[in-house]
Amino acid sequence: MKNLTSYLKKGIGLSLSGFILLLVLWNSSCEKEPDCGCDGKKAFDLNDQLGTIHHDLPSDYAYFISDGMYTEFTLCNTSEFSDTLAKFQQGERVFITGSAHYECYRNPYALPSYLLKMKSIRIYKIDD
Repeated sequence: MKNLTSYLKKGIGLSLSGFILLLVLWNSSCEKEPDCGCDGKKAFDLNDQLGTIHHDLPSDYAYFISDGMYTEFTLCNTSEFSDTLAKFQQGERVFITGSAHYECYRNPYALPSYLLKMKSIRIYKIDD
């Protein structure tokens, strides 16, 4: 009887460990998108989309957070627009036009995010 109890405890422990490992792997998995990346298939266009711009120009990194779509767009061509982006403050409200592309790896449980080939950016201004 003592051996049976020992085997049951080990079995339950291994089963629980396996279940936890399965949950961790399932939640951390990312899905590979076909035709992804800045040169991949276009997902959709942004036309004068209002949001905020954030940038770190020394590292050629910038992203845009859309107001209406609640989506983050990482800019593909930051270096092309570095002089223009330098004129904007962090978190400044802007209008952006460009084409959105799928990221190669995305987490299906996270908020949507895309890559953005920016065509134009202009400051948000309210006309008096």
